[in-house]
Amino acid sequence: MDPSLGLLLERLHWPVPRVRWETARALARLVRTGEDGALDALIGWTADRTLESECLLGLGVIHAFELAAHCPEDAAKRAVSKPSPASDWMLRAIYGTRERSAPFRYAVSPRTPAGLDDDDDALFDRFNARAVPPAFLHTLERLEGALDFAFIDRWRHDWAWICRSHGTRAPETQFLLGRGRSGSLNMPLGETLVSAYLRTLAYAMHIGTLRADEAEYHAMLALPMNRGLAALEPVDRPAWSRNLLRRWRESGRTIVDELWAQAAACCGEGEIPASLRLTEACEKDFIEIRVDVVVGHGAFTAAEPSAESPEYAWDDAETGSMAGDLRLREGALGPVTGPLTWACPVAPEHVGRIETTVALQVRLACLGLGWRGARVRCRENHVELQANDEVVSRWHHWYANWEPSKFAWQDSDVSGMTTVRRSWVRGYSESSGLSVALLGRVRVGTRKHTYQDHTVSVDEFWTDREEHEILAAPALP
Repeated sequence: MDPSLGLLLERLHWPVPRVRWETARALARLVRTGEDGALDALIGWTADRTLESECLLGLGVIHAFELAAHCPEDAAKRAVSKPSPASDWMLRAIYGTRERSAPFRYAVSPRTPAGLDDDDDALFDRFNARAVPPAFLHTLERLEGALDFAFIDRWRHDWAWICRSHGTRAPETQFLLGRGRSGSLNMPLGETLVSAYLRTLAYAMHIGTLRADEAEYHAMLALPMNRGLAALEPVDRPAWSRNLLRRWRESGRTIVDELWAQAAACCGEGEIPASLRLTEACEKDFIEIRVDVVVGHGAFTAAEPSAESPEYAWDDAETGSMAGDLRLREGALGPVTGPLTWACPVAPEHVGRIETTVALQVRLACLGLGWRGARVRCRENHVELQANDEVVSRWHHWYANWEPSKFAWQDSDVSGMTTVRRSWVRGYSESSGLSVALLGRVRVGTRKHTYQDHTVSVDEFWTDREEHEILAAPALP
């Protein structure tokens, strides 16, 4: 193997999600362009993995970047040294087959306890919702409540046996995680927990507690990348969105009007901003600025407006895209009794472990969506919402300057802007009789002595911008 390819492949194991994502993108580019030895190196590296979740890292490059035309099916199958319900699902999604691995190929832990010492055994409870996203624990809790099987105990049992063979390594970087930093770094302990989760699902299928399709559905939590989101390219932040801490300290609340005007000037023709989220951090401080278009009746006095998250059903579409029906949750189209934001959070059901930070920040202008058949589509530089063959909203992401970690009190280090078609907003506002206002929210964290010792202040306020100003067409740059 070319030493440079070997170095690149090892980056699939790096703890920083962004490094894994860009590594997968680079490997896919090499395979697609026919770089000598790239496919063989990827297949060989994947075949050498000894954990189910690590096999998915290599197979995930072929799946997420749709490399079926460049990788024969038999080669991909040979690469899966540790099959799981997740790898079976991925192979069928890549090649359009119905074949599954024989159940006896799945690894099964011995019946007897693994016999870890108390300190190692305690790591399971300490990190089963921190070294991996909490969704793994919550999924097994729901299954345990619905089925007559102790899923959590089995997960612990399978994890202990993996540790017996692979060793237990507590995260050495836990000080970077801080409070509420679930799943922010991909650590060796996380890989053992994900692999044990897959073995638990396989065992439940083996004893008849779960059907094969049910096990595969829940195993999709372990996918490294979502096929559509994998195509999102890093995008540099515009100059007007920088130097937020200095500008806030110099101009105070007027920064919100400044940013909103600058964001509007960057919108495409016929579009206006619906939501803006900017975050910035330095060695000791951080700032998060959130600006939202809010609708409601009469004067706005209540803070904390909300909008129901949509339900989603994203399906695979053409190369580099995801698409699917989008609809508001039941009751979300009822009478507006309080302030509601135009933009709602939108994410595919199965995000992918690498892209969690980005996926949970996607927001589209969904309020008042009365259509059936609205579609979400992922492009290289934005995520869009289509209705009646028209793009009505876009989420523009800026994450080229990601940091490996963030302060514990930061919600996210991903900045972005939601835009919406001005005609759609104006039409809905006029037909519904609702008023439109602009809400700003600024959070500033100032570090004192230690990494986690912060004073966080929050300033939330309605701006003086008139409704006609909010709905006005932006001046083109």
